[in-house]
Amino acid sequence: HRDLHLTLHSFPTRRSSDLTLCPTFIRTPLTAPTFADPEKRAWIESKIKLPRIAEVEDVMGAVVFLASDASAMVTGTSLLIDGGWTAG
Repeated sequence: HRDLHLTLHSFPTRRSSDLTLCPTFIRTPLTAPTFADPEKRAWIESKIKLPRIAEVEDVMGAVVFLASDASAMVTGTSLLIDGGWTAG
């Protein structure tokens, strides 16, 4: 997992909060070699409870939410976007 740390200092009208997005493996051009390896792909897929690999769009909703007023009371937390990886 790679954590994407967002500090919302770039939103001058909003509060400053330390938020972390914790996504699972995401299909991108950079991860294509990993998913091209059948053994690695099988291992990754065995860990993700939802029956698919994440796409960039799966993380976008969380980013929009955290950057919006809808998350005004969310601060100092990590948001898991891992398809159930950490659910066991």
